[in-house]
Amino acid sequence: IRRINNNALSSVAGTGANASSGDGSVATAAGLNNPIDVMVDAAGNLFVTEADGERVRRIEAADNKINTIAGTGVPGFGGDDGTAISALLNTPTGLARNSGGVIFFCDTGNLRVRRLTPSTTNRPPVPDTVVNQSLNKSQSVSVSLSAADADSDPVTFTLVPALSFVTVTSPNPTARTASLLINPAGSNVGVYTVRVQAADNKGATGLTPEFTITINDPDAPTNRAPIARANVLPQTVIAPINTTAASVNLDGSTSSDPDGDPLTYEWYDGNVKIAMTVTATVQLTVGTHSIRLEVVDNKNARGIGTAQTVTVRENTRNNPPVAVPKRTPTTDPIIATNFTDAVVNFDGTMSTDPDGDTITGYEWFRGDEATPSATTGTTSLTLPTGTHTIRLRVTDSRGAQSELTSLNFNIEAPPPDVVVSSITPSSARRGATVNVVILGTGFTTGSKVSVNSGGVNAITTSVTATRITATFEISSNALTGLRAISVNDLEAGRFGTSASRIFTINP
Repeated sequence: IRRINNNALSSVAGTGANASSGDGSVATAAGLNNPIDVMVDAAGNLFVTEADGERVRRIEAADNKINTIAGTGVPGFGGDDGTAISALLNTPTGLARNSGGVIFFCDTGNLRVRRLTPSTTNRPPVPDTVVNQSLNKSQSVSVSLSAADADSDPVTFTLVPALSFVTVTSPNPTARTASLLINPAGSNVGVYTVRVQAADNKGATGLTPEFTITINDPDAPTNRAPIARANVLPQTVIAPINTTAASVNLDGSTSSDPDGDPLTYEWYDGNVKIAMTVTATVQLTVGTHSIRLEVVDNKNARGIGTAQTVTVRENTRNNPPVAVPKRTPTTDPIIATNFTDAVVNFDGTMSTDPDGDTITGYEWFRGDEATPSATTGTTSLTLPTGTHTIRLRVTDSRGAQSELTSLNFNIEAPPPDVVVSSITPSSARRGATVNVVILGTGFTTGSKVSVNSGGVNAITTSVTATRITATFEISSNALTGLRAISVNDLEAGRFGTSASRIFTINP
């Protein structure tokens, strides 16, 4: 792109190379790929379409830097209602702009006219990096400051934190430039860590990376480097079980400076900084590490300690698993309904391992037998009436075995049938409360007395194998006549059996 001014011809953008490149640089150092049309806005910013570069680009009036504002450089169509620099264009050509700052251009290859609407979000300025500065107390230096702003806003600069001997001079907000004047006195000797902040006129700010200003005293005695002394580190550390890292304590408190200067501390693992305090606890992953302490005084002299090798190993100890056997039925005794044996289900899958290993083996033993009766997580065994001990041992994926854990229980035949031989008294009036005695056989602690039909509340008060006592609370509205009095054996885990006798309710 070239310009004629007062009959003089000069280049505005492009190197003459057929390429689309150089965003962020001065436009005359950028490559253009078939520029077709240009347009200038009210602020003097220049816009250009690159037909073969598949982009729309802008050249800032303030600093002549070029940046892409639309298109990815790849031909295609897409990105409407999205960010312009992510949109696909195909041979952009003619440009136009309205009074509101909206730009229109021909997307020729897509047979469309497309619109670029200015962003309503203020984007912060980006200040250029400032290198470290070093000068004597009797010297002064001026450092150039500049920033880019995607919205072309004016920018001002400040130093963070402020220093009494540093001022910002020659501000040019429109050009987004200024100078940083460093003019120290004798009392300012030292090293200062600062940043430059750039702020636009809408309140958005950006910071440079930290840099140092070092003020030297040429008349001062030669600064001697500090001495870094780290605590003796263990050569080998074992990581906790099921982890891949271990804690290591660092202590540089015995470091010193021959001039008595204050120190800062830097701990390194190889070339990676891992801590910046005099003492620290760091996590080192499994493997070999080279740990080194470096100390720096306030005059930037550095002392480097001897590197120490620390090897972190995995914890290879395997803790045994814990066998947790379960059974169903869970009652004790278990009733053998056929009077001879019962099927009992066993489950060991609730067994655990403190290391989180998988349980891979199960062994079920009957009593003291040496050979397992089953080798699966769940199993069923048919066992005769009597007292039983079933033991479980489990094995984890690394071969560790648990202690044997036992289940003790009984299997019994069902109790004899319930027989009721008498009930005394055998009758009562409405509204009465009477105590009755029921004689018979086959009674158990689970036996209960009940009266058929309504109006009578039967409360069982005591039970032996041959005798039951109960209290009958007879309602004044109870039906008169014969009632069946039943004894039901509902003891947990046993079959319910019953027998009955007749009881009479009189008016």
